Amino acid sequence: MSRCRWLLFNPDISKMNTREAAMTAILTILAPIFIVLAAGYVLHRCGLFTDQYVEQSNQLIFYVFLPLLLFHKISQSDFESLFSPGNLLVMVTAIGAVFLLSWIWGGLAHYPPSILSTFINDNFRSNFVYIGLPVCYYALGDGGLAIGSVLTALAVPVVNILSVLAFSPVQNQHFNLRLFLLDLVKNPLIIGAASGIMFSLLEVPIPDFIAEALLLLTQLTLPLALCCIGASLSLAIKPEHWPVLASSSLFKLFLLPLIAYGLMAALRLPLDTTAKALLIMLAAPSAEINYTLAAQMNGEADLAGTTIVITTILSAFSYLIWLSLLNI
Repeated sequence: MSRCRWLLFNPDISKMNTREAAMTAILTILAPIFIVLAAGYVLHRCGLFTDQYVEQSNQLIFYVFLPLLLFHKISQSDFESLFSPGNLLVMVTAIGAVFLLSWIWGGLAHYPPSILSTFINDNFRSNFVYIGLPVCYYALGDGGLAIGSVLTALAVPVVNILSVLAFSPVQNQHFNLRLFLLDLVKNPLIIGAASGIMFSLLEVPIPDFIAEALLLLTQLTLPLALCCIGASLSLAIKPEHWPVLASSSLFKLFLLPLIAYGLMAALRLPLDTTAKALLIMLAAPSAEINYTLAAQMNGEADLAGTTIVITTILSAFSYLIWLSLLNI
């Protein structure tokens, strides 16, 4: 799909060599995403996107539009063909490896507990929703978006458990398994994805008028999400955070997807659409929710916020590398 758009606007490809053509195609994938993200930043600076509007929009995305998107894309696809046990193993192992390596690195660097917990959480928890899904869509089309939706749902329990462990050194209360499981079951993303999986496996037909309504609603999700994260960007960074930010950027944007790529090679998994979607999702910048988690769990909220900003900006360049390696 993205390449078709590229061909429309670049008809004279005979004069371009293979490398130039590939780079142009990749830029065509990434440019719309970061232009919309930049538009959100500008609209916020101009006062058209107020803080209250962004907060309300984020609630709409999380509680309504995104669950509907997950349900719509998964229910309309063949879940059995999207689900790959091998790639699920790769995702869980890669995330777990970065969790452990971040803890070791932070310990060797003598990070204070609040910074260490935030550093660990920022490194493994990716922005699947606001960045990963749009890149999957523009790079791999509707099929990539469906796979990304499944991966988002499968990643939620894994990263939630690891986040609790990451912040355990700075928590004043004991872990409550019952409350954790209750929050997990009530998570709108889990509900939307689980409903979609059930509809897909049972082959429940969805009436055309409902499918069209879902399509209209879900088309709002990705552009609104990009505008909101753009509006949330702040360039105020504390100087003492720069060394931690540099390490986080390397861990998040390069080490995490690189470990996954290595595991795929070791397991001899095919570099198909599912594998490419997984690598795109893992290469996403730090998740926006990391700021909230750091603030609520006695972490370093300012560090989490600046990590989100820096990794989001740098992901425009790191994605150039990853999409090139994946021959997209």
